[in-house]
Amino acid sequence: MINYLKFRYKSYIIIFSGFLIGAILSKIFFTDPDNLMVITCFLGGFLIGECVMINKWIKNHKTNG
Repeated sequence: MINYLKFRYKSYIIIFSGFLIGAILSKIFFTDPDNLMVITCFLGGFLIGECVMINKWIKNHKTNG
């Protein structure tokens, strides 16, 4: 768990890029997005960032352990 948290600390860029993807998608698809749509897109971007980060952590954990 400690290794995961250390890796997570180093991977906030991936999570932030997920948020950025969500913001861009909400701006592209919706000219005047309401608050619920923006939150939904941010959460979608967060989910993408988390999935990428966890996938990298699993690959790293398999090679090290």
